[in-house]
Amino acid sequence: MNTKSKKVILLLGLGILLVLLAYLMAKILTIINYKCPWRHLFHVICAGCGVTRMVKMLFKLEFYNAFLYNPLFFILLIIAFLYYVHLFICIIFDKKIIKIKPVYLYVFAFVMVAFMIMRNIKGSPLYDIWPK
Repeated sequence: MNTKSKKVILLLGLGILLVLLAYLMAKILTIINYKCPWRHLFHVICAGCGVTRMVKMLFKLEFYNAFLYNPLFFILLIIAFLYYVHLFICIIFDKKIIKIKPVYLYVFAFVMVAFMIMRNIKGSPLYDIWPK
C-alpha cells in the first residue's frame, strides 16, 4: 500500500471517528442531563450553549433547528467539513494543502466573544432566535 492510500484511509478513519465521537458525546450528555456551567453560574448564554442539541438535530437531519440552537458552531462545522474535503482532495490529487493561519484563530476568538455578547442582549437578532 502506497503513502497516498495510507493517508486517504487515515483521513477517512479520522472523519468516521469524529462523527462517532460527536454522536456519543450528544448521547452521553443527554443521558446525564448536562447543563452548561457558565449559564448556571452566571445566568449568561455562552457561545457554546446549544451545541449538544445542535449535534442531535444534525443526526436527525433537522438542519434548520440545528442552526437555531447554535448558528456560530453550525457555520464553523460547515467550514470544518469543507476543509476536511479540501484535505481529502489535496491528498488524492497531490495538490498543495491550504494551511490555517494563526490570525484566523484570533478572528474566530473575537467573533466568538461578539457572538456571546449578542446572544445575551435583548432585542438583538441572536437573542430572539435561540430556542429557550
